[in-house]
Amino acid sequence: MSPEETTTNPPPSVPEESAPSTAPEAVPSEPVVAPTEPAAPALVEAAPVPASEPITPSTPAPTSPPPPAPAAPSSAEPTSPPPSPLLNTGGGTTIRELLSRAKAKIQFRKAAKLERIMVRAREKGSIGNDEAQALLRVSDATATRYLAELVKTGRLRATGRTSGRRYQPVP
Repeated sequence: MSPEETTTNPPPSVPEESAPSTAPEAVPSEPVVAPTEPAAPALVEAAPVPASEPITPSTPAPTSPPPPAPAAPSSAEPTSPPPSPLLNTGGGTTIRELLSRAKAKIQFRKAAKLERIMVRAREKGSIGNDEAQALLRVSDATATRYLAELVKTGRLRATGRTSGRRYQPVP
């Protein structure tokens, strides 16, 4: 072989700004030979068949590849999969730890809000939903949930009907 035949030049690059062309790709200099399937068995000339018997073609039946065998586990003990990369972050802090810290912080803030409601209820003797809403700067539904939680835990006692309901601290 000559050095010219062993050295291959890369095809010219197409600039990214140009639109894709519909021209055919470069044809290699060597002819490409398509892989051939195994040759079919040659038909053997058989002895002439009497006319009284039907003629049956002697074509080979297509063979299908054998089904893949199921992979058998190498050991009888089940192994746990490796931890997901999404559950690990850099520095050894996992998402589970971050989630538990966030939940603790949320609980701390909620407890502080509930305590502010209790302080106001002790100062004035009672507190209403509108006052709790203005005090904490939360929605009507959130103030109602906070007051209901304080009643449920036994720190406040609810008196009155729905619209004029007041909450007094339990002594």
